[in-house]
Amino acid sequence: MIFSHVYNLIWPHIEKRFRFRIQLLVVLSIFTSFAEMLSVGAFLPFLSVITMPEKVFKHELSQPIIVFFQYTNAEQLVAPIFYLFSLAVLTAMIFRFSLLWLQTTLSSEIGVDLSVKHMKKHYPSHTGFI
Repeated sequence: MIFSHVYNLIWPHIEKRFRFRIQLLVVLSIFTSFAEMLSVGAFLPFLSVITMPEKVFKHELSQPIIVFFQYTNAEQLVAPIFYLFSLAVLTAMIFRFSLLWLQTTLSSEIGVDLSVKHMKKHYPSHTGFI
């Protein structure tokens, strides 16, 4: 309720160039959340392969992967799973920092734009502010 009221008050004052970037921010937020889920979800398989590679090697769900890549012993699973886990964490980190950067720059640019509009509207130009 409060969000929609604030949204209806502020949205008309935001320029179109910022509106597109806000929509981009929403899309980036969704991708970041999926990347975070992937990196968190990859933690348990990574931990399982590190601690018990023999048990993972013998598990029926891992057999199609083992046959496809032609692994012959359990230790061969450690490096690929490590690289996949590292890639998932790195991807999530890149998305998270991109989202943080976009949020920070966009909010400061919108704040400056709204402040300038307010100053131009409420203070006459002969005061020397604008």
